[in-house]
Amino acid sequence: MSLFSSLPSVVLLADTSGTYTLSATSPLTEAAVTLATLAVAGGLGGFVAGIRTNSAHSIVIPFLIDRGLNLGFLGDIVIGMTTGIAIMFLGGAVLGITNQHIGSNSTPYDVLRLVALGIISGFGGLSILAKLSDNNLSERLTAISHQVEKNQHLGEILREATSLRAQLKYRESHLFYQRALEIDPSNEEALVCGAVVWSYVDEPGHYVEAINRLQMIVQSHPQSARAFYNMHCLKALATEKKVMTYPTAEILSALESAIKLEPERYRIFAADDPDLASLKAVKDFNSLIRPKAGNP
Repeated sequence: MSLFSSLPSVVLLADTSGTYTLSATSPLTEAAVTLATLAVAGGLGGFVAGIRTNSAHSIVIPFLIDRGLNLGFLGDIVIGMTTGIAIMFLGGAVLGITNQHIGSNSTPYDVLRLVALGIISGFGGLSILAKLSDNNLSERLTAISHQVEKNQHLGEILREATSLRAQLKYRESHLFYQRALEIDPSNEEALVCGAVVWSYVDEPGHYVEAINRLQMIVQSHPQSARAFYNMHCLKALATEKKVMTYPTAEILSALESAIKLEPERYRIFAADDPDLASLKAVKDFNSLIRPKAGNP
């Protein structure tokens, strides 16, 4: 997929009152606007970084030296422009930064945020390049490239697993989640969703095994609300279908943990979840999903 294939089109227009709005043009125009904004902001960051690194905090004018040219502050600007763009796009792939572009839905705040990020990236570019040039530049860049490729491949596998799950192809979906875990054994989404789809492969025969997997997951990922919630659902189903009896307090404890981590999301889920029909008449269950006024 092209880098700019998903970018919306944009141009800045002013009405009679002087108010600026964003209107559609071509994706190429928007790409140019985004890159130009990053370049200018990064150049400003590089310029400031150059002044900061100069012991006299002064501007170095370009001058000839031997047979070459010392670019002075122009060199700082060029470095800031290039590193500003590179850090934003490469950093976005590594760190998961998204939507850092000027689009048809962008607000003035979005533009200012992009400018600020460009300045910071350009400012940090000089020190980053210095550190990278000091030790094993090639190895570091190769490692970053491999990490980017790994993250992209992992994302593709997880999307395919989710698609297969939506098509009720649970066994195939489980295989893709297992492939994801081969790339990243600690990936929370693959661990939790893999356990859940495994319970669907043979209902209710796989319930207990899936519950055991989820119990191990919440130990290694205590902040995984979806692991607690799905464990709660499977324990309720296993008890209802007499696969194994779990105490009501134990079932509700898992739901309580999920709600503590993500209150709004899992209160709504639990209220409408058909898997929890057996708990609808339980007072403590209703207290969890409909807290009293003043309680979180």
